[in-house]
Amino acid sequence: MRPWKKLTTVGIFALLLGAAAAFAVSRFRHAESASTHPVPWNSDAIRATFAGIQVREVDAGNAAVVLFYDLENTTDFDYRIENSPTMNFLSRLRSDGSLSSEDQPRLDHAAFVPARNRTRIGLELVHPFAWPAQAGAASDEEFREFVERQTNNLEGFVLFDENTRYQVELRGALPDLEHSAAAGGSAN
Repeated sequence: MRPWKKLTTVGIFALLLGAAAAFAVSRFRHAESASTHPVPWNSDAIRATFAGIQVREVDAGNAAVVLFYDLENTTDFDYRIENSPTMNFLSRLRSDGSLSSEDQPRLDHAAFVPARNRTRIGLELVHPFAWPAQAGAASDEEFREFVERQTNNLEGFVLFDENTRYQVELRGALPDLEHSAAAGGSAN
C-alpha cells in the first residue's frame, strides 16, 4: 500500500473516532442535563373530595381533628398512600393560599387506592385539648371551638408524593361550625 493511502486511511479513521467521541460526550451531557430537571408534578392522577370531619380523643390531654377525604385514582395503576418521608403533606392557608409546613397533618392510617377506584382517608391534626367529662350542649360548644381554632385559617392540604410525582389537592368546604355538631362524632 502506498504511503499516502495509508496516511489517508489513518486520517479517516482518526476523523471517525473523533466524531464518535464528540457524539458520545454530547449524549452524556444531554442525559446528565435531563436528569437534573425533575419530572413535573402530576395533579390529575389522584383527585380528592372533602367527606367530613371528626374529633377523636388521643389521650387525656390531646385530641385529633380528623378531616376525611375521598381519593379517586384516575390512573390505570394502583396507588398506596402512607406516612413516609417521601409523602409531604402541607397545609394550604385560607388567608393567602400559600403552603405551610408548620402544622403538618398525618394520615390516620395507610390506604390503598386501586386503579380507577375511590378510597376514603383521614388526615389528623393533633393538639392539646382537655376532653370534656360529660356530653351535652357545653361539651358540644367546646368541640366546636376546638375544631374552629384548628381550622380557622385552613383551606385544605396538598400532598406531594416524591416517588410518583403526584400532587394531590385536598381542599374542602369545611363545615359551618356554628351549625355543626362536632362533639366526638362527624360533621358531614
